[in-house]
Amino acid sequence: VTLQIMPFAAGPHPAMRAGAFDLFRFRAPELPDIVYLGGLVGAVYLDKADDVVVYREALDRLGAQAVPARGTEEL
Repeated sequence: VTLQIMPFAAGPHPAMRAGAFDLFRFRAPELPDIVYLGGLVGAVYLDKADDVVVYREALDRLGAQAVPARGTEEL
C-alpha cells in the first residue's frame, strides 16, 4: 500500500470527475485487475481491460501530481 497526499494547491485532478474508486491489482498473472466503484445502494466491479485501463491511467496521473510517498511521511 502506498499513501500519497494531494495538496489542495495542486488544483483539479482526474479523480474529481470519476469519484472514489479502488483499483485491485493481483500478483497472480491469471487474475485481472479490477476496479471497484461503491455507491449508496450497491457496487460495480469493472474487469474489462478497456474499462480498467481508464482508471489505471487516472491513478497514474494522480500519483504523478501528488506529494511523493516519502514526502507524505513528513506531513
